Amino acid sequence: MNSAASLEKSAVDKAISYIKGPHANLNPSCFYSGYTTHETTGEKQQAQYYLTEHWIGKKDTKVPYNCRVINEVVSNFAKANAAHINDWSGVSKAFAESVSGKVYVLLGQTVNSNSIWSKDEKPALKENTRVTEVEVWRIERNGQLKKTDETKATL
Repeated sequence: MNSAASLEKSAVDKAISYIKGPHANLNPSCFYSGYTTHETTGEKQQAQYYLTEHWIGKKDTKVPYNCRVINEVVSNFAKANAAHINDWSGVSKAFAESVSGKVYVLLGQTVNSNSIWSKDEKPALKENTRVTEVEVWRIERNGQLKKTDETKATL
């Protein structure tokens, strides 16, 4: 195994070990995927950008805030080097399988069916019996964030 592959395996193993461990600090958690093309500017508005810009570390009571995202959990809590992880599917699936309580999801109007959200996280969240509620938000074409009527059952 070359050194890059070895570094990635080490980071992935460390991240998954922490996430599945008894003292993992995962909640409340947020998931994100996709983008929305803005109706006026034509720019792609990435869900990840909106999440970090509007939710993480903010005290805006109109949207979820201070929720944990996978990159933060890996870097800050698992102390794994996220820069070494190229394939996030296993780590993201472990995260979705391990969270509990209320979970927040931010999606763009366009979500790739081959995305980690679609293939790994969403199915794992639906199967996770410790997840009691899923609150889904969408990026509207005007750039606003809107809470949807989607639930864990209707994801």
